[in-house]
Amino acid sequence: MNSIDDFVEKLSMLSPPDEMSLNIYMGDSKEAVVRREFLRYYLNEMKKLNPTRIFIGEAPGHNGCFITGVPFTDENTIVNNPFFIGIKEILLDKTPQSEKTASIIWERLSNISKEDYPLMWNIYPFHPSNVDSSHYLSTERNNRKPNGRECLLGKQVLENLLNCFNIQEYYAIGCRARDTLKSKYVNIEYIRHPSFGGINSFRERFNSIYNI
Repeated sequence: MNSIDDFVEKLSMLSPPDEMSLNIYMGDSKEAVVRREFLRYYLNEMKKLNPTRIFIGEAPGHNGCFITGVPFTDENTIVNNPFFIGIKEILLDKTPQSEKTASIIWERLSNISKEDYPLMWNIYPFHPSNVDSSHYLSTERNNRKPNGRECLLGKQVLENLLNCFNIQEYYAIGCRARDTLKSKYVNIEYIRHPSFGGINSFRERFNSIYNI
């Protein structure tokens, strides 16, 4: 298996396909450094747990992963969830922001043992938007579904990430990840994204996977 540090370093150096998305891990800004540290911590903690499942979403949301660098995770989760006890101090000097999707997913995770947590990722790890990459703040950027070129790059990144883990079960949260990956991972299963009215469907599918 490859090293998490190498993965995060290489991820931070990748250029998006065009100017309409932003590599949130690139550069020396405080925000980029914090995202890399959170992501490195998360992936190293998950590697200790040796997960066999992965949940793959679409792209970082501007109120969640865009800020923290951790898929499906907002600042409120990092400050208040015991999983992040070893690194949450980075955010203690500010009021943590919440994201609905992150709150729903971590609420479900609280119903299972930490040893059963799925690895979480996005089919496109950078932030696609309708504004160009000169806009660095989450308040300046809207969320946009990743396009085909972005998902192709993300698929390559995912394959590099999987070299660090021993994943056996693949779940796509949303259609974009499923459609991108179904030709390679033929057994990938679909979970409806909790946004836009999908909360109950997501919870029911999660509960069936974990026999809750």
